[in-house]
Amino acid sequence: MPLSRRSDFWGWVLGSLFLLLGAWFISRKPYPQFPPFERPLMELYAAQDMGMVLNGARRLGADLALIQLMQYYGSAENANPHHPRGRRRKTVEKPHDEDGHEEHVHLHLGSEGTADATNRPFQSFPQLLEYTLRGGSLDPHFHFLFLFGSGALAFNLNRGDEAMTALEFGLRGDPSFWRYRMYQGGIAYRKIRKSKKPSPT
Repeated sequence: MPLSRRSDFWGWVLGSLFLLLGAWFISRKPYPQFPPFERPLMELYAAQDMGMVLNGARRLGADLALIQLMQYYGSAENANPHHPRGRRRKTVEKPHDEDGHEEHVHLHLGSEGTADATNRPFQSFPQLLEYTLRGGSLDPHFHFLFLFGSGALAFNLNRGDEAMTALEFGLRGDPSFWRYRMYQGGIAYRKIRKSKKPSPT
């Protein structure tokens, strides 16, 4: 066999062995097993989530859920108009002869008005917990999703109980992830510290 053909032959053999070794090494790492998908948690995205589950693309579905969560959390229309950082677009129709304009768009800032007849304030981003749990139901091992959602709920929106719910959901999927416990400790400490603050008189 000529020298050039012999070197080509051994190059193919070594390349094949390298690929087989790489495949064996990757196959040794256990693939995370997902629990059965029970049901979509948000009606708005039910068809999308079921499509991802049926196509075996739960991780991709969870990535899309995180993007949609961030779009929801980054949209001013979903923020509380009575929160200092929140604002809501409100369209008010006025008669044409009053000021020469048929329609106005107002941005309301600060603390004015109430949400309903019970005199409760509007809640900032009311579906944030649902968005977090929705992504976690698709991929229970998606650590960043749970940390982002619970951090936003606890430290930005002062909704520690909902943040704890998100972290408990994450712990069911991956009990060994220590940062969930660290976040829970931080939220509990913050709650205790706030309760010990002297009330203004």
